[in-house]
Amino acid sequence: MSYIRRNIPHYIRISPPVKRLVRNFSIDSTRPGRKFTVVICFGLCYILYSVQTTAKEKSLMHLVKKTYSHQIYDILRDEILTGKVGCGEKLVGRELQERFGVSSTPIRDAINRLNQDGLITDITKVGARVITIDLKYALELNEIIIIITCGAARLAMEKASPDAVLREAERWIEMQRANAGADEYFLYDYKFHKVFFDFSGNEKFQDLYQQYSALYLMLSRRYHRPDISRVACIREHEAILTAYKKQSFADVANSISAHYNEAAEVLKKVLR
Repeated sequence: MSYIRRNIPHYIRISPPVKRLVRNFSIDSTRPGRKFTVVICFGLCYILYSVQTTAKEKSLMHLVKKTYSHQIYDILRDEILTGKVGCGEKLVGRELQERFGVSSTPIRDAINRLNQDGLITDITKVGARVITIDLKYALELNEIIIIITCGAARLAMEKASPDAVLREAERWIEMQRANAGADEYFLYDYKFHKVFFDFSGNEKFQDLYQQYSALYLMLSRRYHRPDISRVACIREHEAILTAYKKQSFADVANSISAHYNEAAEVLKKVLR
């Protein structure tokens, strides 16, 4: 073994390319000038090690930034949906940077994602504004949800096993019933309706539901009446499944429409 390979510090983790470089520069310890060559080789090893480490650190930093962006998005989204951040309220980029202790990049990424959800508007270099919801907006959104849910249910009836659809939907009804008094209720309500989209076999329908469900969730969490609405909502979900068992699209569509029309009546009372 050469003098160089015996004397490379143990803490330098040498990759195969560096090992080949060291092997090519191996010298007999008896040859003159070996110390000078050893210094050069040690220098090369250190430079290559530093490059490898820097690349790895950059990769980790990228992952951390992506994590920051995702976490900030989740926090702001939840605050908007629950009403902690009010309709029409400004999200100022610099204030968010100070709050979360990050640069502008993760803030900008989070705001772009909120914009894709339709939860904010008026995006500028300074920040953005949470959307304002009036009765007209709420009723139009409700109509869109009815149309795409009925369409997804029809495709699910045509493409998927009825037993598989019913089994999955009944699972989320049970979870709703078990969490009727908890905030998790909204998650299981979302998952119940999502079943028809998941079994529709149509990715465009799934994207539409993803787009509009955040807005509808915003309406539900702000204007829901937990004392009466949740029990009634579960019964309406059961009626939808009863119709689905018959494999009659007309009955399913009527049940879905009746379910959302009840929600529209609540919206008319709180937003008029």
